[in-house]
Amino acid sequence: MFLNRDSRVERVTGKNARGLLKPVPELVNETCCNDRCVSMVLTHSKLLETWRATAKLGQREARRVLAEMLIPSGGTKANCYKFISMVTGRSV
Repeated sequence: MFLNRDSRVERVTGKNARGLLKPVPELVNETCCNDRCVSMVLTHSKLLETWRATAKLGQREARRVLAEMLIPSGGTKANCYKFISMVTGRSV
């Protein structure tokens, strides 16, 4: 009994796999926290698209994206968990 290493099981759980994630430009209309992390869509939409695409590649990449999103940038607070979930479809 040999397994074909090229065949992968399709992921069926999670918002990303089920197509429930809103497009990045529409996230600006959502609410997340008092710091309004969603306003990042107005200035960094390409970065958010990149994070989303990278998180889709696998668990290791998703963890790296989550870690990057949790790092405070510009001396401000880190992104909130709800915003991270809206972008990546993963929970923290």
